[in-house]
Amino acid sequence: MEMEEEIMLDQLLRSRWFVRIISFMLAVLLFLGITLDSPQSKPSTNPFLTLFSSSKDPKAFEEVDLVSYYDEEKYVVTGLPEKISIYLEGSESLITKAKLATNYEAYVDLNGYKEGTHQVPVMHRNIPGQLTVKTDPEHVTITIEEKVSKLAPVEVQVINESKLPLGYAYETPIVYPNSITVTGAKSQVNKIALIKGYINIAFAKESIDTSVPLFIYDSQGNELKNLDVYPAVIDVRVPITSPYKSVPIRVKEINSLPKGLSLVSITVEPNTVIIYGQKEDIDRYEYIDGKMLNLRTINEDTVFTFDVPVPDKISIVKPEKIKVKVQVAKQEEKTFEDVSIKVKGLSQGLKASFITPSDGVLDVNLLGAQSILEDVTIADFDIFVDLSQLVTGEHIVNIEFNGPQYVKWEAHTFKAKVKITE
Repeated sequence: MEMEEEIMLDQLLRSRWFVRIISFMLAVLLFLGITLDSPQSKPSTNPFLTLFSSSKDPKAFEEVDLVSYYDEEKYVVTGLPEKISIYLEGSESLITKAKLATNYEAYVDLNGYKEGTHQVPVMHRNIPGQLTVKTDPEHVTITIEEKVSKLAPVEVQVINESKLPLGYAYETPIVYPNSITVTGAKSQVNKIALIKGYINIAFAKESIDTSVPLFIYDSQGNELKNLDVYPAVIDVRVPITSPYKSVPIRVKEINSLPKGLSLVSITVEPNTVIIYGQKEDIDRYEYIDGKMLNLRTINEDTVFTFDVPVPDKISIVKPEKIKVKVQVAKQEEKTFEDVSIKVKGLSQGLKASFITPSDGVLDVNLLGAQSILEDVTIADFDIFVDLSQLVTGEHIVNIEFNGPQYVKWEAHTFKAKVKITE
């Protein structure tokens, strides 16, 4: 049987008509593979030929990210859709290849555009050039604005205080940081009236330590969007009191750092402790004094561990130990000229004028770590004289300073001569 099949196959291969038929079929297939793959080929209803046909029905990339190019350090752009659609027309094989690629991109190039509202074309790249490409939309209307930043205070609102267990109460929230930086379009930043976080204290039986997100509002109470906030969340502690009480622990600084050094921060961990005892006893305490911190012995960043003292008539204090982290840096100097000396405590009906320093202004040198001084402006500190209880006449009074923590001040004089008149 096998011998007969081999003889028949041999006869077919020797037949000129069989070879001609096979050659013709191969030629037809080669012709279809080349000519019907071109954009000018007409679509066929033949399922076999469809593999090589050119599509006249646009094929879409759905939900393609729209990339934008502009100077993000200087400008904010609004109005850009996050995604668009791309429609392709042409060879089915090229469309399939394009869809399988990962490096295609739809984008708008805003470099060269000035501030204002513009209609800009949506462009694309890394799609085969033989395909016809359309985007939806083809143009987008955008607005370019100057990017600005603003340092603003933060407010925290306690909610559901009425749902605290009977006999429990809360104290004023402790917020860190109490101001944040907001960055965005100038028109939006100028609308900021309030930055607020909310903390829910319902059913709380112990102090709450948490992080809360921030919301930004305009003067009408409308929430402002599209603004970058740093930090976006703040740390909040809400002390909850009952038969026990959460109180801060105070580490008192004595002496001064060695010459040429300034404090950057003193961090107590934890910065509050819980005292247990009779209600009338724990009510006597608003804080606990911890160990004395001798700054004279500190030459570099240092961490101390201290035992927490147990106050009189308090049974237990938790935790029993705290850590105090001290960070120092090289002392730098920053000068502010002609700073006005403010007058405080002057009795009603009286007037005060400065004899010395003349015109009531003073050049002030601030001393501290560079990381603190670089952000200090004249709005961050006051120099003032306290005229409480003083009557008409001439008086020599101390010039006092109120400013950022860990910042000292110097001036050519610390005394002022004032004249008080009716």
